[in-house]
Amino acid sequence: MNASLARDEVRTAADHAALAYSETLLAELIDADLLVIDTPMHNFTLPAALKAWIDYVVRPHRSFGFSPQGKVPLLKDRPVRVIIACGGRFTGPHPQEDFLTPYLRYVLGVIGFTDIDFLLLEQMTRPEGQAAAAGPTEDWIARQLASLAG
Repeated sequence: MNASLARDEVRTAADHAALAYSETLLAELIDADLLVIDTPMHNFTLPAALKAWIDYVVRPHRSFGFSPQGKVPLLKDRPVRVIIACGGRFTGPHPQEDFLTPYLRYVLGVIGFTDIDFLLLEQMTRPEGQAAAAGPTEDWIARQLASLAG
């Protein structure tokens, strides 16, 4: 934690070693023209593996800075496409709370990504949910391909 909070000019060799994996992930992210996140929703929010990736790439003075008005994104915007599958419902009677999409929108915005589109797949543990998702998924993919091509 201290390594990521320190400014680069005061980091020790041990700090740089501690941040090596983070730097690798940030380099991949910076080089990417498109970010695709495909994730389940676990207990109304993100799984631990996705949270760990976020912790590696959302770093002070590296992917976001500070101003008197608050955090300032340091990365160039790019399309982010997020596919979320859950066993419950996002819509209809008795929908579950969705803390994942607002969280992702916020945290990705902190580093500069605002072109975000979500595909929410509900009731994926049920055959009827899987069948109902086929058409909307194909439509969403077609829209993404068309928007990214143009």
